[in-house]
Amino acid sequence: MIRVHNVNVSYDGILALDGLCLSVANGEFAGLVGPNGCGKSTLVRVVSGIIKPDE
Repeated sequence: MIRVHNVNVSYDGILALDGLCLSVANGEFAGLVGPNGCGKSTLVRVVSGIIKPDE
C-alpha cells in the first residue's frame, strides 16, 4: 500500500504539493496525469524517498 497524508513540498517558497492526501491499495493501479508543473514528479520523489516533505 502507498499512503501519503497532508504532504507539503515547496521549492524556494513556492508550493509544489499543498496538503496532498493519497492512498493506493495493494493490487490497485494509479496514474498521475496533469499539466506541467502541477507536482507529479515531486509526488513520485516524495513517495520513493528521494526528497522529504516539508515539516
